[in-house]
Amino acid sequence: MGYYIETVVIKGKAKWLRENAKATSDQQPGTIPIVVLDNGAFEAAGIAFNQTEFDHFMCPSGRRFEVVYVPREEVIKLCPFVEDRLEW
Repeated sequence: MGYYIETVVIKGKAKWLRENAKATSDQQPGTIPIVVLDNGAFEAAGIAFNQTEFDHFMCPSGRRFEVVYVPREEVIKLCPFVEDRLEW
Protein backbone atom coordinates (compact mmCIF):
# COMPACT_ATOMS: atom_id res chain seq x y z
CA MET A 1 0.00 0.00 0.00
CA GLY A 2 2.77 2.50 0.82
CA TYR A 3 2.77 5.88 2.48
CA TYR A 4 1.30 9.01 0.94
CA ILE A 5 1.29 12.70 1.75
CA GLU A 6 -2.21 14.12 2.06
CA THR A 7 -2.63 17.71 0.93
CA VAL A 8 -5.49 20.17 0.75
CA VAL A 9 -5.49 19.90 -3.06
CA ILE A 10 -6.39 16.91 -5.23
CA LYS A 11 -4.44 18.18 -8.26
CA GLY A 12 -1.23 20.21 -8.29
CA LYS A 13 0.40 18.32 -5.43
CA ALA A 14 3.97 18.89 -6.65
CA LYS A 15 3.32 22.64 -6.67
CA TRP A 16 1.74 22.44 -3.22
CA LEU A 17 4.79 20.56 -1.91
CA ARG A 18 7.11 23.22 -3.37
CA GLU A 19 5.10 26.02 -1.76
CA ASN A 20 4.43 24.34 1.61
CA ALA A 21 7.09 21.69 2.25
CA LYS A 22 10.30 23.07 0.70
CA ALA A 23 10.23 20.55 -2.18
CA THR A 24 12.72 20.92 -5.02
CA SER A 25 13.25 19.20 -8.35
CA ASP A 26 16.86 18.32 -7.51
CA GLN A 27 17.86 15.65 -5.03
CA GLN A 28 19.89 17.04 -2.16
CA PRO A 29 21.36 15.32 0.90
CA GLY A 30 18.68 14.85 3.54
CA THR A 31 15.75 14.82 1.10
CA ILE A 32 13.21 12.10 0.38
CA PRO A 33 11.83 11.48 -3.12
CA ILE A 34 8.09 12.00 -3.41
CA VAL A 35 6.53 10.61 -6.58
CA VAL A 36 3.41 12.54 -7.57
CA LEU A 37 1.31 10.25 -9.77
CA ASP A 38 -1.57 11.55 -11.88
CA ASN A 39 -4.53 9.22 -11.45
CA GLY A 40 -6.89 11.25 -13.61
CA ALA A 41 -9.36 12.73 -11.14
CA PHE A 42 -6.71 13.13 -8.42
CA GLU A 43 -2.99 12.95 -7.78
CA ALA A 44 -1.21 10.76 -5.24
CA ALA A 45 1.99 11.92 -3.56
CA GLY A 46 3.77 8.67 -2.75
CA ILE A 47 6.67 8.66 -0.32
CA ALA A 48 9.55 6.64 -1.76
CA PHE A 49 10.99 5.73 1.63
CA ASN A 50 13.67 3.44 0.17
CA GLN A 51 15.08 2.40 -3.20
CA THR A 52 12.65 -0.52 -3.59
CA GLU A 53 9.65 1.74 -3.02
CA PHE A 54 11.08 4.31 -5.46
CA ASP A 55 11.54 1.60 -8.10
CA HIS A 56 7.96 0.44 -7.53
CA PHE A 57 6.58 3.94 -8.10
CA MET A 58 8.71 4.29 -11.24
CA CYS A 59 7.40 1.11 -12.92
CA PRO A 60 5.81 2.04 -16.24
CA SER A 61 2.07 2.43 -15.77
CA GLY A 62 1.14 4.97 -18.43
CA ARG A 63 0.36 7.57 -15.76
CA ARG A 64 2.06 10.95 -15.79
CA PHE A 65 4.31 11.53 -12.81
CA GLU A 66 6.71 14.04 -11.31
CA VAL A 67 9.38 13.42 -8.71
CA VAL A 68 10.08 16.11 -6.14
CA TYR A 69 12.48 15.95 -3.22
CA VAL A 70 11.27 17.02 0.22
CA PRO A 71 13.49 17.50 3.29
CA ARG A 72 13.24 14.54 5.66
CA GLU A 73 11.87 16.67 8.54
CA GLU A 74 9.08 18.02 6.31
CA VAL A 75 8.11 14.48 5.22
CA ILE A 76 7.90 13.44 8.88
CA LYS A 77 5.71 16.47 9.69
CA LEU A 78 3.33 15.57 6.86
CA CYS A 79 3.31 11.79 7.47
CA PRO A 80 4.71 10.89 10.92
CA PHE A 81 3.97 7.18 10.46
CA VAL A 82 6.70 6.85 7.81
CA GLU A 83 9.60 8.03 10.02
CA ASP A 84 10.78 4.55 11.01
CA ARG A 85 10.72 3.40 7.35
CA LEU A 86 12.82 6.21 5.87
CA GLU A 87 16.08 4.76 4.57
CA TRP A 88 17.37 7.76 2.62
